[in-house]
Amino acid sequence: MSSFQSTKRIIDAALEIPVVPGWTNLGYRIRRNMWAWSDPAPGSMSGSWALVTGGTTGIGRAGALGLARAGAGVVITGRDAKRAEGAARDLSAETGSEVIGLGADLSHLDQAAGLVKEIISRLDHVDVVVHNAGAMFNEYEEHDGIERTLVLHVLSPFLLTRRLSPLIPNSTRSRVVFMSSGGMYSQRLDVARLRAGRSGYRGATAYSRAKRAQVALAHRFGDRLPGRGIHSMHPGWVDTPGLHDSLPRFERSLRPLLRRPEEGADTLIWLCTAAAAGTTTGLFWLDRRPRRESMLVSTGSVQEEEALWDWCEGVTSAY
Repeated sequence: MSSFQSTKRIIDAALEIPVVPGWTNLGYRIRRNMWAWSDPAPGSMSGSWALVTGGTTGIGRAGALGLARAGAGVVITGRDAKRAEGAARDLSAETGSEVIGLGADLSHLDQAAGLVKEIISRLDHVDVVVHNAGAMFNEYEEHDGIERTLVLHVLSPFLLTRRLSPLIPNSTRSRVVFMSSGGMYSQRLDVARLRAGRSGYRGATAYSRAKRAQVALAHRFGDRLPGRGIHSMHPGWVDTPGLHDSLPRFERSLRPLLRRPEEGADTLIWLCTAAAAGTTTGLFWLDRRPRRESMLVSTGSVQEEEALWDWCEGVTSAY
């Protein structure tokens, strides 16, 4: 490695230490210019199909747009079927790719199971699965007898990946990406705490624990679905409708530094299209580079990851 390349790696890593520059639009722009990033070539994903949950707004829509521009057929989901269908029409008109919009509220496991059936009825292969649908809930509520943050971020992605896995080719072009969050750094994986009930509920804590669990699921699926690139990532701090609704004070305080949705989606698109991302699996990414998984607390043990897998398998088997 040349001294120039080494210097760039040092600068890149240094942006992570205080967090604020690395996760903002400043960190994104420095890295993009420093590494001279390029976007996927038009047509490079021709013949592929991608599923992007939560693809009607924000990062999900920007990611779906990037994949469609690369030539992939894309299925996007949203809680409202008409809104999903309208977004799909707009994306198809803009890119010329086939885009399908399906309604599914993934905070309900029966709708996640219904989504799988709908996709299987329409497609014979799904090359890319992006678990992007997400929300932070300030009030405690159970769906399917389980706190809805867990259903949306952990159980539904588990169910979708498991049941769509026969359609995901055993190929380095196949990808599964979990859209986690930098908030996961504040929580270690602890399945008992993850499943804690109403007492002491805090929406931000439940969200962060679920995002840590997504990183663990990427590890476990990486082991169980060899040959595919299965990863988790966080997008940095991004100006999205979800951030506005769930953390308005945080949004206002950092508004000049927030990334645009397309900047937050850049690594998502790269992970789904770049050849290098298909030769590794189970890593955690920000701005096109794998990042450490512990910062404030430890990550949790392999035993906890297996306990998470067993719990997800037990719950979703009923749907």
